[in-house]
Amino acid sequence: MSPASPAVARVDRVSPAAAGAHTAIDHVDLALDLPGTWVEHPIDDGYDLRRGKEQVIVGFFPVYHNDASGSIASLAESQRGALPKLCKRDAVVRPPRAAAPGQPIWTYATCADPAVAFVFVAIAAQGKVISYEHYRYEAAALTPELERADASIVASLRVKPAAACPSSIQRSAQDSSAQGGACLEAAVLGDEAVAACGRDLEARGWVRDDSTASLIGGQSGKQLVCYARP
Repeated sequence: MSPASPAVARVDRVSPAAAGAHTAIDHVDLALDLPGTWVEHPIDDGYDLRRGKEQVIVGFFPVYHNDASGSIASLAESQRGALPKLCKRDAVVRPPRAAAPGQPIWTYATCADPAVAFVFVAIAAQGKVISYEHYRYEAAALTPELERADASIVASLRVKPAAACPSSIQRSAQDSSAQGGACLEAAVLGDEAVAACGRDLEARGWVRDDSTASLIGGQSGKQLVCYARP
């Protein structure tokens, strides 16, 4: 990933403006705690967080061939490979910390033109590979204090497991003798479970039935997503 242009964004939850203020990000797929007040801009497959001349980007990527260690190493290499594109002059890259297989890989770097201090981390959790990128613009160096701040942020990062489609809906989809379609209500199942069921049903050849959803939803006042059997 590369830094995005500044944007006004929302904050999920910010503690009172006092000593020790922090921003707590809590989404269906990610939880993260950052010191100070940050603003957030969702991006494809991740999140973009800004504070003054700082930017944190958290991105999600698949684990290839069930090889978490290899995927982490590949991501860390890609992060380092992006530095020449981000830095016009005098890029200094510290060799990554030695890490046991499957453990996070940290990369530290600085750039003279433009002046940026970088911290990149490649992590694997919950079947995903996570890219953590911290850009400190106009910073000349990374100090132990700044490195400890990143260690604290990364330690707070929690990737949540993807919601699964309820087994009752899966059993109904598998029952070839069953009749009728299926209508899913996010208010009951949750958005993530509805999305998971939709993927499961479509993989079995079911098709989305917006007409039925509109008809039943209009009569009941419910927000539904309906599918018809193949």
